[in-house]
Amino acid sequence: MANPATGGFSGHDGTVKIAAGDSTPTSELIEVKKWTFEPKSANPAVCTNQTDGFKSRVHGVRDGTGTIDVIAPEATIPPFVDGDHVTLDLIDGHGAHFIIPAIIESMPYQCDIDGGEFVGYAYNFAITGAWYMYHGTSGSSGN
Repeated sequence: MANPATGGFSGHDGTVKIAAGDSTPTSELIEVKKWTFEPKSANPAVCTNQTDGFKSRVHGVRDGTGTIDVIAPEATIPPFVDGDHVTLDLIDGHGAHFIIPAIIESMPYQCDIDGGEFVGYAYNFAITGAWYMYHGTSGSSGN
């Protein structure tokens, strides 16, 4: 539910669905703590005798990276590892979905002996093609 004072909402109902390759993501990753996705655009800049000393930019190549932080379930191995091609459905818990073809770039495993935190790992991913976002059960927008 949205907070009437700020218009914001909690991500506590968010989740991640994942599938190998180009398949439709249907399997929910278990014990996801947090996910991030940062779409980017490399916009080349130039200053010429026509730009009055200011940089001018053009729309460039689109890219995106992100991370999925997961608590390691006891006595299991991660379902995906670095180098795997996957399709992600990042869900914010309030109807927004990011459908992203990606490759797992790295998967740092975290074990905090001193603090005793949950053992876990992070899927660090990068897009491998066009991603899109939709809200609810239909419609799309995005890159």
